[in-house]
Amino acid sequence: MKRGALVGCGFFARNHLHAWRALAGVEPARVEIVALCDRERDRAEALALEFGVPSVYADPAELLARERLDFADIVTGADSHAALVAQIAAAGINERFILLDLGVHLFDLARFFFGEAATLSAHTGRVKPDIRGEDVATALLKMTSGAQVVVEMSYASLLEQESFPQTLATLEGERGSAVLERDYRLVVTTDAGSRTVAASPPRHPWSRTPAEAVQDSVLALQRHWLECLDAQEEPETSGRDNLRTLELVFGAYEAAARGVTLAVGAPRFGELEADRG
Repeated sequence: MKRGALVGCGFFARNHLHAWRALAGVEPARVEIVALCDRERDRAEALALEFGVPSVYADPAELLARERLDFADIVTGADSHAALVAQIAAAGINERFILLDLGVHLFDLARFFFGEAATLSAHTGRVKPDIRGEDVATALLKMTSGAQVVVEMSYASLLEQESFPQTLATLEGERGSAVLERDYRLVVTTDAGSRTVAASPPRHPWSRTPAEAVQDSVLALQRHWLECLDAQEEPETSGRDNLRTLELVFGAYEAAARGVTLAVGAPRFGELEADRG
């Protein structure tokens, strides 16, 4: 059985713990979360009591020193991921908002569909005065595959129907397009015409509307991780891979601040300018 710890006990940690519990209930049992860690120890203690986790820590270093772990599930804010990944791997500012909160997932989708980025430019803005960071952002990625990707995000839009936390996407290729609309309506168009597919995510006993897709993705991700641990293979969403996505997030902040287009993949990302905007 794989022994894991969860680091970061904020609001989203509950989704991860529900998914780990579901996987632990599969026969034969394959995984157990043996410890929680959060710098606000009382948050970790509350979740440990709710989910029956035996150990609680406030310091990741103490967690790593005391526990025998096969993996760690990091559920902290994106700005702390890199340091925690490095710390856990070694064992075996300005206010920023929408790019860290939402952009990280959209950049990851861009990489999933189109491969790695070659260049990156971005613009950010702040619309709502009560938000202490950027609440709108647009990024343009030129991928090494030749594809061009526009990533748009906004927490300031007033819409007739709010679709959050759904992700809306349009993919265009040489032979057609695929458009994911609100309420998981997928429209695929080719020379032969268009067809519509209901792409609604599955529901679990612990699912809560409107976050079904997000919650199911956590379960799918953790299942994939367990399969890779058993096979001793690197997961698609390894720490190494996630750091590439984080490079795009922080590169977008730099590109927006400096008004430049950045070359991605330089020895020190963000220092080379492909051209000036």
